[in-house]
Amino acid sequence: MVVEKGKAVSGFEIGEEVYGFLDHGLGSHADYYCIKADRPILKKPENISHEQAAAALEGAHYAYYFLNKVALKPNDNVLVNGATGAIGNAAIQYLIEKGINVTFTYPTDSYEKIKKN
Repeated sequence: MVVEKGKAVSGFEIGEEVYGFLDHGLGSHADYYCIKADRPILKKPENISHEQAAAALEGAHYAYYFLNKVALKPNDNVLVNGATGAIGNAAIQYLIEKGINVTFTYPTDSYEKIKKN
């Protein structure tokens, strides 16, 4: 939950429930944590629990971490193997948001699921 925010912070309000991840140790298990607003922190949807929010981040965490190890820029081309898995799905969303061209693979039995999205 946001308990304080800096004067220049927008997009978050005091009292909002948030979730996200940090890549520097176990400090995220603290009762309070000071984090920059541009880090991977999101507003928690009201219709999910904190446990569900934390579980939903597993694939996104790996995708975000590893994709930021590469110097990608808009209009680059990336192949994602395994689009229907948690990491692959998160990677596709992240890459598209960054303006990167994405080609992906998926099992043939997942075609209807992919076609819907």
